[in-house]
Amino acid sequence: MKLKIKNQISKIHIKNQKFAALLESNARAILSAVLLLHLTLLSTPAFSDTSAVQNFSYSCSLLTDKPAVGDTAAVLINLKFFDNPALWIFDTMPAPTTMGLEFVGSATKTETQTGNNSKIGETIVLLRFSPKREGQLTISPWQWRIFHFQNGDTSVIDTFALSFPGYALTGMPERKGFVGMLPFILFFAGIILVIAVAFAVKKIVKKSKELPMEPPRPSAPEEIAFSALQNLSPLRSRAEDLLDNLSKILRTYINEKFDVPASGMSSAEILSALSERGLSGQRFVLLQQVLKYCDDIRFAEKYPQSDELKEILEQAKNFTKG
Repeated sequence: MKLKIKNQISKIHIKNQKFAALLESNARAILSAVLLLHLTLLSTPAFSDTSAVQNFSYSCSLLTDKPAVGDTAAVLINLKFFDNPALWIFDTMPAPTTMGLEFVGSATKTETQTGNNSKIGETIVLLRFSPKREGQLTISPWQWRIFHFQNGDTSVIDTFALSFPGYALTGMPERKGFVGMLPFILFFAGIILVIAVAFAVKKIVKKSKELPMEPPRPSAPEEIAFSALQNLSPLRSRAEDLLDNLSKILRTYINEKFDVPASGMSSAEILSALSERGLSGQRFVLLQQVLKYCDDIRFAEKYPQSDELKEILEQAKNFTKG
Protein backbone atom coordinates (compact mmCIF):
# COMPACT_ATOMS: atom_id res chain seq x y z
CA MET A 1 0.00 0.00 0.00
CA LYS A 2 2.80 2.46 0.86
CA LEU A 3 4.61 1.57 -2.34
CA LYS A 4 1.49 2.35 -4.40
CA ILE A 5 1.06 5.72 -2.71
CA LYS A 6 4.72 6.57 -3.40
CA ASN A 7 4.26 5.74 -7.11
CA GLN A 8 1.19 7.98 -7.33
CA ILE A 9 3.10 10.83 -5.69
CA SER A 10 5.99 10.38 -8.15
CA LYS A 11 3.63 10.51 -11.11
CA ILE A 12 1.99 13.68 -9.82
CA HIS A 13 5.43 15.22 -9.27
CA ILE A 14 6.50 14.40 -12.84
CA LYS A 15 3.28 15.87 -14.27
CA ASN A 16 3.77 19.01 -12.25
CA GLN A 17 7.32 19.32 -13.59
CA LYS A 18 6.12 18.98 -17.24
CA PHE A 19 3.35 21.51 -16.64
CA ALA A 20 5.84 23.89 -15.06
CA ALA A 21 8.23 23.51 -18.01
CA LEU A 22 5.40 24.08 -20.49
CA LEU A 23 4.23 27.12 -18.55
CA GLU A 24 7.78 28.50 -18.45
CA SER A 25 8.19 27.97 -22.22
CA ASN A 26 4.87 29.67 -22.99
CA ALA A 27 5.73 32.51 -20.64
CA ARG A 28 9.00 33.11 -22.50
CA ALA A 29 7.20 33.12 -25.87
CA ILE A 30 4.57 35.54 -24.57
CA LEU A 31 7.25 37.79 -23.09
CA SER A 32 9.18 37.79 -26.40
CA ALA A 33 6.01 38.68 -28.32
CA VAL A 34 5.25 41.51 -25.92
CA LEU A 35 8.78 42.87 -26.21
CA LEU A 36 8.67 42.60 -30.02
CA LEU A 37 5.30 44.38 -30.13
CA HIS A 38 6.66 47.07 -27.81
CA LEU A 39 9.71 47.63 -30.03
CA THR A 40 7.53 47.67 -33.15
CA LEU A 41 5.24 50.31 -31.67
CA LEU A 42 8.26 52.41 -30.77
CA SER A 43 9.83 52.24 -34.24
CA THR A 44 6.74 52.26 -36.53
CA PRO A 45 4.70 55.44 -37.18
CA ALA A 46 0.99 55.33 -36.55
CA PHE A 47 -1.26 54.74 -39.55
CA SER A 48 -4.11 57.17 -40.14
CA ASP A 49 -7.51 56.55 -41.72
CA THR A 50 -7.11 54.93 -45.14
CA SER A 51 -9.61 57.35 -46.66
CA ALA A 52 -7.60 60.47 -45.77
CA VAL A 53 -5.79 60.73 -49.15
CA GLN A 54 -7.40 60.33 -52.57
CA ASN A 55 -4.68 61.74 -54.85
CA PHE A 56 -3.75 58.59 -56.73
CA SER A 57 -5.33 56.12 -59.16
CA TYR A 58 -4.51 52.61 -60.30
CA SER A 59 -5.59 50.10 -62.92
CA CYS A 60 -4.84 46.48 -63.73
CA SER A 61 -5.12 44.55 -67.01
CA LEU A 62 -4.31 41.10 -68.39
CA LEU A 63 -2.12 41.34 -71.49
CA THR A 64 -2.90 37.90 -72.88
CA ASP A 65 -5.57 35.38 -71.95
CA LYS A 66 -4.40 32.46 -74.09
CA PRO A 67 -0.70 31.83 -73.42
CA ALA A 68 0.95 28.68 -74.71
CA VAL A 69 2.71 26.27 -72.36
CA GLY A 70 6.27 27.52 -72.02
CA ASP A 71 5.35 31.09 -73.00
CA THR A 72 4.64 33.99 -70.65
CA ALA A 73 1.40 35.60 -69.57
CA ALA A 74 1.59 39.08 -68.03
CA VAL A 75 -0.53 41.30 -65.80
CA LEU A 76 0.07 45.06 -66.09
CA ILE A 77 -0.48 47.31 -63.05
CA ASN A 78 -0.44 51.09 -63.56
CA LEU A 79 -0.33 53.50 -60.58
CA LYS A 80 -0.47 57.29 -60.94
CA PHE A 81 0.34 59.66 -58.06
CA PHE A 82 -0.79 63.25 -58.39
CA ASP A 83 1.59 64.62 -55.78
CA ASN A 84 5.29 64.12 -55.06
CA PRO A 85 5.98 60.40 -55.67
CA ALA A 86 8.80 60.55 -53.13
CA LEU A 87 6.07 60.62 -50.44
CA TRP A 88 4.88 57.14 -51.49
CA ILE A 89 6.40 53.78 -50.60
CA PHE A 90 5.35 50.25 -51.55
CA ASP A 91 4.96 47.11 -49.52
CA THR A 92 6.49 43.91 -50.88
CA MET A 93 4.38 42.70 -53.81
CA PRO A 94 2.81 39.36 -52.78
CA ALA A 95 2.81 36.68 -55.44
CA PRO A 96 -0.86 36.07 -56.38
CA THR A 97 -2.26 32.60 -55.79
CA THR A 98 -2.57 30.74 -59.08
CA MET A 99 -3.80 27.45 -60.50
CA GLY A 100 -1.83 25.95 -63.38
CA LEU A 101 0.49 28.95 -63.52
CA GLU A 102 3.96 29.59 -62.11
CA PHE A 103 4.88 33.11 -60.98
CA VAL A 104 8.24 33.85 -62.66
CA GLY A 105 8.91 37.40 -61.47
CA SER A 106 8.05 41.05 -61.82
CA ALA A 107 9.48 44.21 -63.36
CA THR A 108 8.92 47.79 -62.15
CA LYS A 109 9.35 51.08 -64.00
CA THR A 110 8.84 54.50 -62.38
CA GLU A 111 8.70 57.87 -64.14
CA THR A 112 8.39 61.35 -62.61
CA GLN A 113 7.18 64.54 -64.30
CA THR A 114 7.14 68.09 -62.92
CA GLY A 115 4.33 70.50 -63.68
CA ASN A 116 2.52 73.36 -61.95
CA ASN A 117 5.03 73.29 -59.08
CA SER A 118 4.10 69.68 -58.25
CA LYS A 119 5.53 66.32 -59.18
CA ILE A 120 3.43 63.65 -60.84
CA GLY A 121 4.65 60.07 -60.62
CA GLU A 122 3.70 56.96 -62.55
CA THR A 123 4.73 53.43 -61.64
CA ILE A 124 4.21 50.46 -63.95
CA VAL A 125 4.50 46.93 -62.55
CA LEU A 126 4.56 43.88 -64.81
CA LEU A 127 3.79 40.49 -63.23
CA ARG A 128 4.85 37.49 -65.32
CA PHE A 129 3.40 33.97 -65.16
CA SER A 130 4.25 30.81 -67.07
CA PRO A 131 1.57 28.19 -67.85
CA LYS A 132 2.43 24.73 -66.57
CA ARG A 133 -0.37 22.89 -68.36
CA GLU A 134 -3.12 23.27 -70.93
CA GLY A 135 -6.74 24.08 -70.11
CA GLN A 136 -8.25 26.42 -67.55
CA LEU A 137 -5.79 28.57 -65.60
CA THR A 138 -6.55 30.97 -62.78
CA ILE A 139 -5.00 34.01 -61.11
CA SER A 140 -6.82 34.59 -57.82
CA PRO A 141 -7.69 38.11 -56.58
CA TRP A 142 -4.99 39.67 -54.40
CA GLN A 143 -4.14 42.83 -52.48
CA TRP A 144 -1.12 45.10 -52.31
CA ARG A 145 -0.43 47.80 -49.75
CA ILE A 146 1.05 51.22 -50.46
CA PHE A 147 1.87 53.95 -47.95
CA HIS A 148 1.79 57.76 -48.12
CA PHE A 149 3.59 60.27 -45.88
CA GLN A 150 1.22 63.14 -45.18
CA ASN A 151 2.89 66.42 -46.19
CA GLY A 152 6.28 64.76 -45.86
CA ASP A 153 5.67 63.97 -42.16
CA THR A 154 7.10 60.49 -41.53
CA SER A 155 5.19 60.20 -38.25
CA VAL A 156 1.80 60.17 -39.98
CA ILE A 157 1.29 57.59 -42.72
CA ASP A 158 -1.78 56.72 -44.77
CA THR A 159 -2.02 53.11 -45.83
CA PHE A 160 -4.05 51.81 -48.77
CA ALA A 161 -4.91 48.21 -49.60
CA LEU A 162 -5.21 47.98 -53.38
CA SER A 163 -7.50 45.18 -54.48
CA PHE A 164 -6.90 43.48 -57.81
CA PRO A 165 -9.33 41.18 -59.60
CA GLY A 166 -8.63 37.63 -60.50
CA TYR A 167 -8.28 36.44 -64.07
CA ALA A 168 -9.25 33.29 -65.96
CA LEU A 169 -6.87 32.15 -68.70
CA THR A 170 -6.72 29.29 -71.16
CA GLY A 171 -3.47 27.38 -71.51
CA MET A 172 -2.72 26.57 -75.13
CA PRO A 173 -0.59 23.66 -76.38
CA GLU A 174 3.16 24.10 -76.36
CA ARG A 175 4.58 25.52 -79.57
CA LYS A 176 6.23 22.66 -81.46
CA GLY A 177 6.57 21.60 -85.05
CA PHE A 178 8.46 24.19 -87.04
CA VAL A 179 9.85 25.91 -83.93
CA GLY A 180 11.23 22.64 -82.62
CA MET A 181 12.79 21.80 -85.99
CA LEU A 182 14.24 25.27 -86.50
CA PRO A 183 17.80 24.36 -85.33
CA PHE A 184 17.91 21.42 -87.76
CA ILE A 185 16.53 23.53 -90.62
CA LEU A 186 19.15 26.22 -89.98
CA PHE A 187 21.89 23.59 -89.82
CA PHE A 188 20.99 22.02 -93.19
CA ALA A 189 20.40 25.44 -94.75
CA GLY A 190 23.91 26.44 -93.66
CA ILE A 191 25.40 23.31 -95.26
CA ILE A 192 23.56 23.98 -98.52
CA LEU A 193 24.69 27.61 -98.49
CA VAL A 194 28.36 26.61 -97.99
CA ILE A 195 28.16 24.08 -100.85
CA ALA A 196 26.54 26.66 -103.15
CA VAL A 197 29.19 29.29 -102.35
CA ALA A 198 32.02 26.80 -102.89
CA PHE A 199 30.54 25.73 -106.25
CA ALA A 200 30.14 29.35 -107.38
CA VAL A 201 33.73 30.22 -106.38
CA LYS A 202 35.06 27.17 -108.23
CA LYS A 203 33.11 28.12 -111.34
CA ILE A 204 34.36 31.71 -111.25
CA VAL A 205 37.98 30.62 -110.80
CA LYS A 206 37.70 28.14 -113.67
CA LYS A 207 36.19 30.77 -115.96
CA SER A 208 38.86 33.32 -115.06
CA LYS A 209 41.58 30.84 -116.00
CA GLU A 210 39.99 30.23 -119.40
CA LEU A 211 39.66 33.93 -120.31
CA PRO A 212 42.81 35.83 -121.36
CA MET A 213 43.95 38.54 -119.02
CA GLU A 214 43.06 41.98 -120.35
CA PRO A 215 45.80 44.59 -120.04
CA PRO A 216 44.90 47.43 -117.69
CA ARG A 217 43.43 50.46 -119.42
CA PRO A 218 45.90 53.34 -119.41
CA SER A 219 44.78 56.38 -117.48
CA ALA A 220 43.68 59.37 -119.50
CA PRO A 221 45.75 62.58 -119.28
CA GLU A 222 42.81 64.27 -117.52
CA GLU A 223 42.78 61.62 -114.77
CA ILE A 224 46.55 61.80 -114.26
CA ALA A 225 46.62 65.59 -114.09
CA PHE A 226 43.57 65.87 -111.83
CA SER A 227 44.96 63.26 -109.41
CA ALA A 228 48.31 65.09 -109.25
CA LEU A 229 46.55 68.41 -108.56
CA GLN A 230 44.55 66.78 -105.78
CA ASN A 231 47.81 66.10 -103.93
CA LEU A 232 48.78 69.78 -103.91
CA SER A 233 47.85 71.82 -100.84
CA PRO A 234 49.00 75.21 -99.43
CA LEU A 235 49.11 73.57 -96.01
CA ARG A 236 51.70 70.95 -96.98
CA SER A 237 54.21 72.96 -99.08
CA ARG A 238 55.56 76.46 -99.66
CA ALA A 239 53.73 78.67 -102.14
CA GLU A 240 56.69 78.79 -104.57
CA ASP A 241 57.04 74.99 -104.59
CA LEU A 242 53.29 74.52 -104.99
CA LEU A 243 53.10 76.86 -108.00
CA ASP A 244 56.19 75.29 -109.58
CA ASN A 245 54.62 71.82 -109.31
CA LEU A 246 51.29 73.14 -110.60
CA SER A 247 53.00 74.61 -113.66
CA LYS A 248 54.81 71.33 -114.40
CA ILE A 249 51.56 69.31 -114.06
CA LEU A 250 49.69 71.62 -116.48
CA ARG A 251 52.52 71.65 -119.05
CA THR A 252 52.73 67.84 -118.99
CA TYR A 253 48.95 67.60 -119.41
CA ILE A 254 48.97 70.07 -122.35
CA ASN A 255 51.79 68.11 -124.01
CA GLU A 256 49.90 64.78 -123.77
CA LYS A 257 46.41 66.14 -124.42
CA PHE A 258 47.03 68.68 -127.19
CA ASP A 259 50.45 67.53 -128.50
CA VAL A 260 51.98 70.91 -127.62
CA PRO A 261 55.57 70.80 -126.22
CA ALA A 262 54.64 73.16 -123.38
CA SER A 263 57.62 72.32 -121.14
CA GLY A 264 59.98 74.60 -123.09
CA MET A 265 57.44 77.30 -123.94
CA SER A 266 56.38 80.54 -122.28
CA SER A 267 52.83 81.15 -121.15
CA ALA A 268 52.10 83.33 -124.19
CA GLU A 269 53.44 80.67 -126.56
CA ILE A 270 51.35 77.97 -124.89
CA LEU A 271 48.15 80.02 -125.17
CA SER A 272 48.91 80.87 -128.82
CA ALA A 273 49.52 77.21 -129.74
CA LEU A 274 46.34 76.06 -127.97
CA SER A 275 44.31 78.81 -129.64
CA GLU A 276 45.49 77.54 -133.03
CA ARG A 277 44.31 74.03 -132.04
CA GLY A 278 40.82 75.32 -131.28
CA LEU A 279 40.93 75.78 -127.49
CA SER A 280 38.61 78.63 -126.55
CA GLY A 281 35.85 79.63 -124.20
CA GLN A 282 35.87 78.98 -120.47
CA ARG A 283 38.74 76.46 -120.54
CA PHE A 284 40.98 78.94 -122.36
CA VAL A 285 40.15 81.67 -119.81
CA LEU A 286 40.87 79.34 -116.85
CA LEU A 287 44.28 78.35 -118.24
CA GLN A 288 45.09 81.99 -119.03
CA GLN A 289 44.32 83.04 -115.42
CA VAL A 290 46.37 80.20 -113.89
CA LEU A 291 49.43 80.86 -116.10
CA LYS A 292 49.25 84.64 -115.47
CA TYR A 293 49.13 84.10 -111.69
CA CYS A 294 52.15 81.77 -111.82
CA ASP A 295 54.09 84.34 -113.91
CA ASP A 296 53.16 87.15 -111.47
CA ILE A 297 54.51 85.19 -108.53
CA ARG A 298 57.67 84.15 -110.40
CA PHE A 299 58.62 87.36 -112.21
CA ALA A 300 56.75 90.24 -110.54
CA GLU A 301 57.59 88.91 -107.05
CA LYS A 302 53.98 89.14 -105.97
CA TYR A 303 53.37 87.60 -102.51
CA PRO A 304 50.83 84.76 -102.79
CA GLN A 305 47.89 84.57 -100.35
CA SER A 306 46.50 81.29 -99.05
CA ASP A 307 42.99 81.97 -100.38
CA GLU A 308 44.42 82.89 -103.79
CA LEU A 309 46.40 79.63 -103.95
CA LYS A 310 43.26 77.60 -103.18
CA GLU A 311 41.34 79.43 -105.91
CA ILE A 312 44.14 78.90 -108.48
CA LEU A 313 44.23 75.18 -107.63
CA GLU A 314 40.47 74.91 -108.22
CA GLN A 315 40.78 76.73 -111.56
CA ALA A 316 43.56 74.34 -112.65
CA LYS A 317 41.40 71.32 -111.70
CA ASN A 318 38.44 72.69 -113.64
CA PHE A 319 40.71 73.21 -116.68
CA THR A 320 41.92 69.58 -116.63
CA LYS A 321 38.38 68.25 -116.14
CA GLY A 322 37.29 70.03 -119.32
